[in-house]
Amino acid sequence: MAAAQYGPHRWSAGEYGSDHTDAFRGARFAVADLTATTFVDCDLSRVRIVDS
Repeated sequence: MAAAQYGPHRWSAGEYGSDHTDAFRGARFAVADLTATTFVDCDLSRVRIVDS
């Protein structure tokens, strides 16, 4: 199975190397201020946003 590729580039996971792609996998952000946060070429499948 090939790795999923996201965004308009389709050949890159962004400006970072592959060691950064799993950095937040399974993370939980509770009572976090993510104001002005930008997500670029991110896999947001199975993401849950509750009471935001």
